[in-house]
Amino acid sequence: MPGFLDWFFKARARDNRMGRDRRRHDRYTVTGVAAILFGARERVYDISMGGLCIRPYEGGLKAGSVFSFELELKMHNSDSRVKLTCRGKVVRRVDDLLALKYVAMEDPLKRHLQDFIRRFEEKRPDKPKRER
Repeated sequence: MPGFLDWFFKARARDNRMGRDRRRHDRYTVTGVAAILFGARERVYDISMGGLCIRPYEGGLKAGSVFSFELELKMHNSDSRVKLTCRGKVVRRVDDLLALKYVAMEDPLKRHLQDFIRRFEEKRPDKPKRER
């Protein structure tokens, strides 16, 4: 099916050139969030319901790596922290950036993330609707 694949890659390249965001979930720049990867505490730069970005990242993970890690969320307006065990896959590794998507999300993780992210959404009442 070379015709279909040609169309797919051309459409993808066009979207990238036009600056279209292909993400399914909005991302939010965060503070007070850490990912613990193989014992090393890493700062989470931004987070969404689909994944997260760690920056700066100096470790050895490469694109395609699948692994378990802990996500530590500092709950809003509180000193309390919630630690969640996650499973992720590296989808992009560029320079000092590591982008992960959640491979499996169990209900407790999903609920905590939804609560955490909802607070960001509440602060953005003028958030534009995303085209699907």
